[in-house]
Amino acid sequence: MVTEVVRISEIYDHFWNELEEEWTRKKREGRISTFIMLKGSKCAHCRYECNLEDSMVLPILRGGSAVIALVHNDCAANFLKNFTLKSERINLQLRQVLDEFWAEQYVKAAETKKNLGFLEVTLMFDYRCAHCSKAFKPGDYFGAVTLGAEGKEAFVFVVHKQCTGDFFSKINERNPLRFGGNDVAKIVAQNLPKFLSGKQKDEAAVRNAVVYLLKKEKLDPYVEQGAVAFGQTSFKPDITLERYSLAIELKYCKSKKDLSPITNDILSDIIAYKKDFKEILFLVYDPSKVIDKERFTKDIEKHSRGVQILVLDT
Repeated sequence: MVTEVVRISEIYDHFWNELEEEWTRKKREGRISTFIMLKGSKCAHCRYECNLEDSMVLPILRGGSAVIALVHNDCAANFLKNFTLKSERINLQLRQVLDEFWAEQYVKAAETKKNLGFLEVTLMFDYRCAHCSKAFKPGDYFGAVTLGAEGKEAFVFVVHKQCTGDFFSKINERNPLRFGGNDVAKIVAQNLPKFLSGKQKDEAAVRNAVVYLLKKEKLDPYVEQGAVAFGQTSFKPDITLERYSLAIELKYCKSKKDLSPITNDILSDIIAYKKDFKEILFLVYDPSKVIDKERFTKDIEKHSRGVQILVLDT
């Protein structure tokens, strides 16, 4: 796109020096990211010598970049047309390279899913760097970055090689790809006691409070949905976080006589839920403080991978 036409009014050397100062200032002010000057006294299109009467300087802007060329007045239209066609041809070649690159990632995604135990591998198909958002240009070095955690969904991004380090750095602890049962346990442990303070505490109240806390954290909890079929029966978790392959089961311990049935329920739930979920979090509410937390949780967590038990007594 032509934004302005500058008539040559000074000799070439002085003119190019002044023009370079002007575009350097624009770059410094953030109006453009980079510029290229096709310096010289010959027309950038026909390559014949220019003179002051029949020539112009033609800035061509593409996104945040600029190309500044010297052309004859009657060559400007053809130069712009040829420049655009060449630019489109180069971009087309780059897009073909990227298409082939993404095609390779589709093939690798199946292997990644199988070898690393992901539930799903999603390709974030784009022609721009996932970190800096700049479109790739000819000569750019780029590569695929896979973000995920075993047993959960993984995502494949494409970034500039030089952006890879910063891209990983911007992934914070609340990245859903790494979020799991331990994080939910921390949220509940830190907030549930004060949230229930002064309120009636029964099983329904505890469940509703947990759902509220998870929604507040924008974790999209599902309540009593998605029954797990096992044998000739089915099991339905109290709360599920589908995106994180996490099942949450609440237990309410009123007295010591509840310890045995609660333990048996937890063991049977583990067997069933492991069929569809990678992680299971049991929230055991113990207002009477009859549970020895270490003894109650140690054996189950030790022999059940991906299972965590949080006992709350306040």
